[in-house]
Amino acid sequence: MKTDARQLVLQLLGNEHGFPTRAFSDSANQAELSDRDRSLAREILAGTIRMQRALDAAFTPFCKKKKMDPMVRWTLRMGVYQLLYLDRIPAHAAVDATIGAASPIIRRAKGFANAILRNVERGSSSDPTGFLEKAFNRAAKTPSDRIAIEYSFPTFLVKRWIQEVGENASIQRLKMLNATPPMSLRVNTLRATKQEVHAELLEQEVSAEIHGNALLLQSPTNPQSLPGFSEGKWAVQDLASQETVLLSKPQAGERILDLCAAPGGKSFASFEQAKGEAEVHACDVDSKRLESISTDAERLGHNIQTHLIDLGGGNIPNGEWDLILLDVPCSNTGVLGKRPEARWRFDKESLVQSVATQKKIARTAAQLCTNGKTRILWSTCSLEPEENHEMAKFIAKEAKLELSEERLLEPTSFQAGGYAALLK
Repeated sequence: MKTDARQLVLQLLGNEHGFPTRAFSDSANQAELSDRDRSLAREILAGTIRMQRALDAAFTPFCKKKKMDPMVRWTLRMGVYQLLYLDRIPAHAAVDATIGAASPIIRRAKGFANAILRNVERGSSSDPTGFLEKAFNRAAKTPSDRIAIEYSFPTFLVKRWIQEVGENASIQRLKMLNATPPMSLRVNTLRATKQEVHAELLEQEVSAEIHGNALLLQSPTNPQSLPGFSEGKWAVQDLASQETVLLSKPQAGERILDLCAAPGGKSFASFEQAKGEAEVHACDVDSKRLESISTDAERLGHNIQTHLIDLGGGNIPNGEWDLILLDVPCSNTGVLGKRPEARWRFDKESLVQSVATQKKIARTAAQLCTNGKTRILWSTCSLEPEENHEMAKFIAKEAKLELSEERLLEPTSFQAGGYAALLK
């Protein structure tokens, strides 16, 4: 029996300690969702996780219970998200479909959940914007808290950004990180041109816009269903990530070490920038993700060597390096639109731990700069100074290099945020 789209979403939401959005694709395939249901389920899943703080503020006034079963709370969040943030679903249909999907999961609590959702439906029917304004004002304790609730972010992070870049710039970040970014395809220039890929997409009625060497798809879809995928003519990679690689200027004949390679985008982009004539070694501590790099390399026709290394930096291939890529694990604050779970895991302790991990990686890389000509590309998908400019200065000192160029990439409507620094 095929799984209902909303029921699939609830099942994924039940795994609060995992990454439901990462598990979505495999789960949707197993459930045999149609393209239409797949698109709806993906949007409800990501939106419910992303906007959960605003959703809680919307339904809490109608709920007298202080303690609530987690699955009942997810049911309410999912229903309210459809009521207040998805215009194309009629209100009564959103409630009926949500309760129908949740009934086998929340059982006797379905009457309670239905009553709360009906109250939200009635309360917001005449003026949804005004309804939300009142809910946010009621829930907020401070001005920064009010902003954090409306855009559904941790107050700690919003306060940091306001102190760093000001309220207006912070709100712009929040808006961009709550928007659905387009899917970005990096054209594999060793096998195709952007014009060729663009024409093939249009022939299949896939709307795409050329942006540099990339193609932007406004409607998210299953990449494997698109023309050119099996032929290796392109790969999915965010524009910010592509721009980061360009900063390092990979050249033919160079030996390139990607020390934190998975999922492999920067290794592949470097190989292509070097016209397929660089010796690229992709390393990672995760064997499963390393296997996926090999699979993608074969599809793209790239001669990339992979190496499983340990957390202490053991098993790194020997030799002198012209370029070391360090796309390090980070807080992900520049990509919270694409990784909605990450925003709820950001706090002071996680940032400190992230920086400590980055320093270990930086020291390992610094020890590999033995020939006096090695360049290092430090990059993150973070907007935090501790992980970006301050770490670039740290590794420059460790490796006895100069900070040549750096870029802080703010999230926009067409690309994620992040940071890149070239040291040489």
